[in-house]
Amino acid sequence: MFPRGHSIRNGRLIRQWIAEGFVKAVEDKTLEDVAQEYMNELINRSLVEVSEFDVTGKARECRIHDLLHEIILKKTKEVCFCQVWSGSSTASKFRGTTRRLSIKINSPKDGMHGIKFPHAHSAIVFCEDETVNNIVPVFVRNFEFLKVLDFKDAPRLDHLPEEIGRLFDLRYLSVRGTKVKVLPTSISKLENLETLDLRNSFAFCILGISLVIFVFLGFLYKRGHCN
Repeated sequence: MFPRGHSIRNGRLIRQWIAEGFVKAVEDKTLEDVAQEYMNELINRSLVEVSEFDVTGKARECRIHDLLHEIILKKTKEVCFCQVWSGSSTASKFRGTTRRLSIKINSPKDGMHGIKFPHAHSAIVFCEDETVNNIVPVFVRNFEFLKVLDFKDAPRLDHLPEEIGRLFDLRYLSVRGTKVKVLPTSISKLENLETLDLRNSFAFCILGISLVIFVFLGFLYKRGHCN
């Protein structure tokens, strides 16, 4: 769940859908093509709004109308599809069966210690300061079945711990736009990783890591290029 009024690149959302297994295989079509059809259907039904077009006239970014966002937020809480963690949140408000988390850190006082989501598959982090570096170890300890971990909206992140290699189910990892400079060697253990987004970051891969992990990657994004 993204904040109200937040625009997201279609490609980013599509890769996350695929990582979580939302996109079903169709004969003679790639998963990306099928996911794009899902997106087009949402746009045609006015469930999402196009907020930016590319030079060819195709939708590049989308957002959800504010009123619909509130309805979705309420419903996702009811069915435990997604929950939003913020500085004012308490452990008692959360259910351990939650599969998706939207985490907004507002100040150094905010933290997630003592919060465990053993069934969480997705975590998207929103944080404008260095506090984000204090919560990364929490993911490693308490979110062992994550498939999606997205730090694109946490630009002050400056490192990933070696323990990140314990997230064996991770399929999508983004440090896009962060201050991360070196990826830990343990990333070579993430054999299920499909998408690694390093764009607009300082991150680079040591050759030894590349030889091991890039065999499994479907998408490597680096400095505006896709391989």
